[in-house]
Amino acid sequence: MFSVTFTGFRTIEQAKAFASWYSGCGEQDAPLWMEEHAGVTSCNADGRQDVTPDGVVVSLRIVEAAT
Repeated sequence: MFSVTFTGFRTIEQAKAFASWYSGCGEQDAPLWMEEHAGVTSCNADGRQDVTPDGVVVSLRIVEAAT
């Protein structure tokens, strides 16, 4: 079995919002979903993928909305 892990979230709310979007809501634009649910204006993979014995870790760049 292999896995893909996304890292880079700064809060548990960001991680949960991304997981909720990813697990089947049908949205195609993560930044829109993340902005509405976790105050994020940008959520992009930074292009780096680290291969581990268990799978791939994809790091995300998270930009939070100004407060």
